[in-house]
Amino acid sequence: MTFLAILGVTLPLAAVIALGFLAVWRGWFPRAAIPGVGAFVRNFAIPAAIFAGISVQDFGAVFHGGFVLAFTLASLLSFLLTYVLVRGPGGEGPTPAALLALVGSMSNGIMIGMPLVTALFGTLALATIAQQLLVENLLIIPLALLLADLGRSRVHAGQGSADQSGTARGDAGLSDRPAQRMLRVIGGVARNPIVVATLLGLAFAGLPVAVPGPVERGVALLAGSAGGLALFFVGASLYGTDLSASLNRIAAAVTVKMLLHPLIVLGAFWVVMLGWKALGWLPANPVVIHACLIIACLPTGGMLSAIATRYGQDQPVSLALAVMTLISVGSAPLTVWLVLRFQPFG
Repeated sequence: MTFLAILGVTLPLAAVIALGFLAVWRGWFPRAAIPGVGAFVRNFAIPAAIFAGISVQDFGAVFHGGFVLAFTLASLLSFLLTYVLVRGPGGEGPTPAALLALVGSMSNGIMIGMPLVTALFGTLALATIAQQLLVENLLIIPLALLLADLGRSRVHAGQGSADQSGTARGDAGLSDRPAQRMLRVIGGVARNPIVVATLLGLAFAGLPVAVPGPVERGVALLAGSAGGLALFFVGASLYGTDLSASLNRIAAAVTVKMLLHPLIVLGAFWVVMLGWKALGWLPANPVVIHACLIIACLPTGGMLSAIATRYGQDQPVSLALAVMTLISVGSAPLTVWLVLRFQPFG
């Protein structure tokens, strides 16, 4: 794939982000409607896209234990590294740190990665997208939601305690106990539409049951709106952002995602595949791994801004996505050239 062809994939995404910003700035789109767009993307369009992407996969054909192990390790390391940097040197609270940790550990495998890697490697590269969706939607996103909800719950509990003047500490209700808060948070994560859609998609992928035709077409209609609306929402939510303050907040997440995350993915696959081969097991297909390395250099998914708006953190997440999209205009072609030139996994 030529440099111009790669730009043909990435530049339209940046253009839709710019359109969202321009629409709010010029008054073509009301600012009051932005939260509604985010809620629709988060609760309907993105879950539909996830379900549509997973449910049609042949689970046995795309699942490789070594790939999932390596990608899980790389994603967790990137997530935890970003979280620590944002919480420590960055001085952020647990809720914004959890959401920025998503920024530092997730790639846009559907909207950017899918057309890019299939053009390079063919349909076999779709196995990369399927396994990426499994790890991110079953582990990374629920982990971030859990940390974000716990952080918000602690803040609310602290405010509630401060408001109860004259009440003994031991008289606090059961709802203020950490264990009770944890149970409520876990229940909320389990009911999250993204998590539910992932589990339903896995059920249809693993069972010899096809999605009914009318349901499949209805889901496809919702899923088709996810990409454009998510990117438009990113641009729209950027309007009014204090760039000087927000750039400092997102520096650690952007650095981890665009510089360290691809190296962490490379190292994780190298270690795991060496061990896999030493045990006498069949390593993952090099094409699938190379596709994963290329996806790792891409910016984070546009859906994260819609997720972050639930916690009032959509502006820094949207700004991080916009900055990474601009960086990827140069980094994506370079990574493609390096992977195709050296083919580190054969």
